[in-house]
Amino acid sequence: MRKIFSVVFIALITIALVYPRIHYTGMGGLSFAFALNFLLMACVLVFTEKPAKCSFQNFIENNPYF
Repeated sequence: MRKIFSVVFIALITIALVYPRIHYTGMGGLSFAFALNFLLMACVLVFTEKPAKCSFQNFIENNPYF
């Protein structure tokens, strides 16, 4: 259930971010293509990244300087 929610949520956020880009800048030109490419790559990165276990204890255990 969590995976389905995550996929749907990321897709909705992507659509919500692309719509203003199309509406305000238009679809012609290099700036639109560059911004859209960056935006879609960022959304794919969020989709494919695994959540990291971020805790201070984990940092201390895996850090060779402590």
